[in-house]
Amino acid sequence: MENVVGHVLPPVFVLAGLGFVAFGAYVIRTGRRLRRYGRGAPGTVVRLRWESNDHGGGRFYPTFRFRTEDGREIEAESDLGANPAPAREGQRVTVVYDPARPQRARIDSMLGGGAVHGPLFVAFGVVVTLVAAAVLLVVT
Repeated sequence: MENVVGHVLPPVFVLAGLGFVAFGAYVIRTGRRLRRYGRGAPGTVVRLRWESNDHGGGRFYPTFRFRTEDGREIEAESDLGANPAPAREGQRVTVVYDPARPQRARIDSMLGGGAVHGPLFVAFGVVVTLVAAAVLLVVT
C-alpha cells in the first residue's frame, strides 16, 4: 500500500498543482483583458450568492447591475468568489465589462477584479507542484 501511495499520489498532486497554476493564469489573463479592452460603468451590487465548501467556509459571488455604453441594462454575476465579499448588497461599485459580451464583467477592484486571486492560485499551484515533484523524485 505504501508503494502505491508513494507512486500514485505525487503525480496526482503535480497535476492538481498545474491545474491551480492554469486557473490562476486564466484569472489573471481575464482581468488584464477586461482592464485593457473593457469598458467601465457605474453599477450596484444587487445580491451576494454564498457558495459553501466542504470545510465549513465558502465564498460570496456578487451579482451587480450596470448600464452599457449603448444603454442596455445588464445584470451579471462575477466569476470570482471571495470571502469576505468584495462589496455589500446595495453598494455602488465600478464595473469593468467586455463590450462584446457584457455578461463577462467584474467589479473593478483588487479583490473583485482578480488581482489577488490569480497570483494566489498560481503561487499555491507552484508550491504544490514543486513539493509533489520533489516527493516523486525521492520515491523513485
